[in-house]
Amino acid sequence: MEKILCQLRVAQVSVARRAAESGITKDVLWKWRVAQ
Repeated sequence: MEKILCQLRVAQVSVARRAAESGITKDVLWKWRVAQ
């Protein structure tokens, strides 16, 4: 179970980093997070 959570955390970080590099604002990320 912890392994899965760790992988999810890593995936979230990589997605957030990619989004930041793409110039996506925190506002958009927040809305996307809330939508899920």
